[in-house]
Parts: sequence; structure tokens; C-alpha cells
Amino acid sequence: RVERVRLECERLAAERERELERARELECARELERESAHELERAQPERGLERVSEFEHVRELERASELERAHEIECARRLESQRDFQHVRDRAEERVRQLKRHAHHLEQAARDQTAREHETREHMDETHHPVSRPKPPMNAYMLYAIHARGRLHMEYPGANVPQLAMLAAAEWKKISVEVRTPWQKNAATEMIRYEAEMLQYVQYLELQNQDPPKRGL
Repeated sequence: RVERVRLECERLAAERERELERARELECARELERESAHELERAQPERGLERVSEFEHVRELERASELERAHEIECARRLESQRDFQHVRDRAEERVRQLKRHAHHLEQAARDQTAREHETREHMDETHHPVSRPKPPMNAYMLYAIHARGRLHMEYPGANVPQLAMLAAAEWKKISVEVRTPWQKNAATEMIRYEAEMLQYVQYLELQNQDPPKRGL
């Protein structure tokens, strides 16, 4: 941003220099016209002196008008340049303030992360035992089967575990969507619990400088 401001200032200075150069060229042209008028005045007889003087007076008026317009243009350009420079400087200062605020937020986040890691290490040092891997979540059918196992065992006293599982699977296929919905919600809750515990487990392994477990294991 500072480099951009510097380049803008150089561009404005170059424009002012070009305007001054054009004014000098105009003044040189007028000087040549004056010299030509003087030569013409000397060459003309006395009867033409009055006409030359009138012509010179008109040229002087035109020259004064042109100088006045050039001065007004230069003042307008200078004022516009000042406004442009102020605008560029304000934008650069605002960008610097934004970068400072962003750096402050990053620094605060880094401090908070360090504090959380320190608290986690202190908690692990107090417990003196490693964090165990969380158990995978059960799906809706598994939750339903566990719930229905006791009832099916009472209805079929002689059935073993595989037979009870087959009975639960047959019931699961027959029940409606409305009956399945609560078990599906419970399964979703189990998945959320598993993901939260798995995140804590991975953070623990990272603090212990161990490789995190692969997905699906």
C-alpha cells in the first residue's frame, strides 16, 4: 500500500511537471509573437503603426486571458491531486488497521489454543491413565435388537442368541417408518457422541506424539 501511494504521488508530480512545461512552451510562443510584432512595427511606415499597436493590444489581452485560464487549470489540478492523495492515504491507513486487527485475532487464537493444550496436559497428568479409544456407535437396528431381545426371550424361551437375532431382524423389516424413527434418532445421537469422543481421542494422541488412528479402524 505504501508503494502504491508513492507511485500515485510520483504520477501526480509528473502531471504537474508536464503542465508547467506546456505553460513554458506557450510563453515561448508568445514571446516569438511579440518579437514578430516588433519587427513588423519597425518595417511598417508610420501610417501602419496605429494598426500594429491595436493588434498588439489584442494579442496582449488574449495572452492574459490564456494565462488566467492556465492558472485556474493548474489550481484545479493541484486541488484534485491533493484530494486523490488524501483518499489513497486514508485507504492505506485503513488497510493497515485491518491487518493489525487480524494479527491480534490470530495471536489471541494461538494463545487460547496453547492454554487449552496446557489444560489438557495437566488433566492427563492428574488422571495418570491414557485415554481409551471410544467404542463405535450402534445403528438403529442394533439399538432396536438390544431393546427387543428381552421381550423375544420371554416369548421364545428356548431360542438361543442367533435365533433371537433372526427374530429381531424379521421384526425390524416389518415395522413401519414411524416406529423406526425414534431408533434412528437415537442412532444419530450415538454417532454425534462417537465423533466428539473420537476428536478428543485424536487430540490426546497428538499431544502424546502418536500417529492418529486411520478412518474405519
